[in-house]
Parts: sequence; C-alpha cells; structure tokens
Amino acid sequence: MNDAAVGRGRGRGIARRRGWVAGAVAATCFVGAWAWLYLWPPTGVPFEDGPVAVLGGDPERLAAGLALSGVPGERDLVLSAGSEYDYGRLGGDCDEPRVWCLRPVPESTWDEARGVAALARDRGWSQITVVTSDFHVTRTRLLMHRCIDADVRVVAVATPRSITSRLRIAAFEAAATIVSAAVYHDC
Repeated sequence: MNDAAVGRGRGRGIARRRGWVAGAVAATCFVGAWAWLYLWPPTGVPFEDGPVAVLGGDPERLAAGLALSGVPGERDLVLSAGSEYDYGRLGGDCDEPRVWCLRPVPESTWDEARGVAALARDRGWSQITVVTSDFHVTRTRLLMHRCIDADVRVVAVATPRSITSRLRIAAFEAAATIVSAAVYHDC
C-alpha cells in the first residue's frame, strides 16, 4: 500500500467523524430548542391590570385565571369552554359582571384566539393576559399575537403529567404549531 492510499483513508475517516459531530450538534440543538419551546417554554409575567383570558382545557388553567383576575368584577375575565365539561366547571361564573364565556366552534386554539380578539376589539382592550398550560404556550402565543391587536402576555400554568405524557403532548404541540404557522395567518 502506498502513502497516498493511506492518506486518503485517513481523510475519509476524519470527514466521517466531522459529519457525525455535525449531526450530533444539530440534533442536540434541535432537541434543546424543542424542549425550550414545548417542555419549558418562556412565559410572560401577567399584567397587573386589564383583562385575563383563560383558555379551555386543563382545570389548572381556570384556577390560575380566577386567581389572577382577583375580586370578581374587578377585572374583565374571558373564560373559554372548549367542551361540555369545561362549561360545567365554569358553572355560574358566566353570569357574573365583566365575565365573558366563549364557546369556540370548532374547539380549537385558533377559534379561541379569534373570540378573544373580537372581545378585545369590541371592548377596546390595549393589553390582555392569556392563561394556558405550560406545554401550550408557544402555539397560544403565536395565534394570539396574530389575532389580537393589543399587548399580549401568555402565562403558563404547570400541569402535572408523567414524562411520557409530556413528551407525547410536546410532540403534538410542535406539529400543531407548525400547522398553525403555515395555515392560520389572518383572523
């Protein structure tokens, strides 16, 4: 074997190693970004005043939204009921002053964003705090900012789940965010 053949073999080995390292770095960056967006997303600090909108879904959202809104009637409160179960949980809250209940049809974050946007426009709100689950923050933020012509802060509520459940939900949310970004441009 001559020296030239040996040199070419080493060159391919180095190139192969560089390819593996580049692939590992890219995969690490992808997983890190995915985890940051869907497992531990950045969350906003609620406005001290102004309306609070609670998206339908996990019961922790409703509890956090009611706590943020303070004394009934003190702040505007938007409650979204995505199902009969949600409506049952809200009970008499929808009859309170300064409380609006949405019933999005179909049940989707997009339709919730459109409903909150219509209320914000009609009521002249300049800022709004939106309460949702931690895994749902990224898509909620995208859709709310597209629909609402006001300052929006999305506040995450921790939802207790197993790690496998969190990973499954995060994978769904990533796909749903991509679809939302591609399809839902105008309210």
